[in-house]
Amino acid sequence: DSTDRTTEINAALAACPANQVVVLGPGTFQCDTSLLIGVNDDGVVLRGSGVGVTIIDSRASSKAMLIGTGSGDWPWPTDGPAVITNAAAGATVIQFADTSVFTVGNYVRLSQDPDQTLPVINVLNVDNRAALHNTTILSKTDSTITIEDPLPFALTTALTARANVIGGGFADNCGVEDLTITCQNANTVDGIEMWSAYKCWLKNLRIILPANHNIYMICAIHCEVRKVFCDRITNTGSNGAGLLMERSSMNLLVDSIIYDSFPNIEVNFGSTGNVFAYNMFDESAGQL
Repeated sequence: DSTDRTTEINAALAACPANQVVVLGPGTFQCDTSLLIGVNDDGVVLRGSGVGVTIIDSRASSKAMLIGTGSGDWPWPTDGPAVITNAAAGATVIQFADTSVFTVGNYVRLSQDPDQTLPVINVLNVDNRAALHNTTILSKTDSTITIEDPLPFALTTALTARANVIGGGFADNCGVEDLTITCQNANTVDGIEMWSAYKCWLKNLRIILPANHNIYMICAIHCEVRKVFCDRITNTGSNGAGLLMERSSMNLLVDSIIYDSFPNIEVNFGSTGNVFAYNMFDESAGQL
């Protein structure tokens, strides 16, 4: 009916124990503000009763649903301990003069200055540390950290390679499954935002007619989008995409459909190690 169900669903998500599921039965649930799986909701899953069976009718202004924080971590990393020994692509052990600022389990961003010898055009026309890699710390010594994911590019001291702890908290091991989100009754900007999310997933969803992005991933690490139908956006201008990814590493988009959005996929701001496989893209003015 026309009753706003946001508070009830968010209360159920907030109260859900780790590694448990909030189930929505058949029907249409009007949500006037954003649904939230936050940084304190590790292992929480929102599961519907099937695509087209459970429908979230979003009337939110910014996003229908958020997994993570939804803010922060935007400035380019310009501080943090400097890497003191070059590390080759594929390395997992990084050396520093002092590792006291790091803790095992930290999310970290490895970055360095642009390599002026590479034929790369920066479309923002600014000099920033666009070579980024987000990962986690598995172990440390007084002078080294061991990272979860091998470096996708070499870190060099000549390019002032650094490591920064990513603050703000992460949603860990959370998912949304088996439902439809429609934004067609409001001007909701994004369908689902995965912002500071680690090993989270979207599976068996249909996201209909947000204004700008069906899915927006920023600072997402090891997340998965599987069997998701990104069903059009309403924006025909420059600020739109079926899937927008920024500062995100080691994510997977697979077995999904992105339809009638321009571009279908946009990947920005130092995203590394992501895989896009076995998807269908259609109606994007011939471009990706």
